[in-house]
Amino acid sequence: MERQVNTACRNAYYDLRRISRIQKFLDAAACNQLVCALVIPHLDYGNSLFYGLPDYLLDKLQLVQNAAVRLVTQTKKREHITCKRKSLHWLPIRQRVMYKIAVLAYQCVNGIAPSYLCKLVSPRSVNRRLRNYSEISRDLGAPVKLPGAYGSRSFTYAAPQIWNSLPIDLKMSPSIENFRAGLKTHLFKLAYPD
Repeated sequence: MERQVNTACRNAYYDLRRISRIQKFLDAAACNQLVCALVIPHLDYGNSLFYGLPDYLLDKLQLVQNAAVRLVTQTKKREHITCKRKSLHWLPIRQRVMYKIAVLAYQCVNGIAPSYLCKLVSPRSVNRRLRNYSEISRDLGAPVKLPGAYGSRSFTYAAPQIWNSLPIDLKMSPSIENFRAGLKTHLFKLAYPD
């Protein structure tokens, strides 16, 4: 994965340099749109595979996002960037990875994901009587760690772990749009506690 991360960083920095050359002709909103259209997709492409990566690789991706925030907000290199990223409503890289996996888990639980993904996770079986008959268990079965060095990074391990940590009201969202909005709010509060 190191090669994948390095390639994503290199391509994102290339686009950041291109945008910085024309930044004086752009207002802040246009610069933000360009960065979201050209740079952020490099960080988000296949980012569910970044779950469980070592910190030094995730930090490389975070540095790219920080550079994008500096470009959009015209912040100097030595200034603190977290409050600027928060003002843009951008999730840090770790939370973006969790967001992607949680959305896939929601789709699996509700049967709208591709069948090959739905087969990788299973709902938790409840052996006890729930408080009322309309209540159903929305948790996924225990995370299954596949053998080998990368078993804890697999979807069968990551999806139940992330899904089961979410609040129940978020898991009960009636639509994918509501779930995404609530999930972003939840992860935003985790990333930027005040």
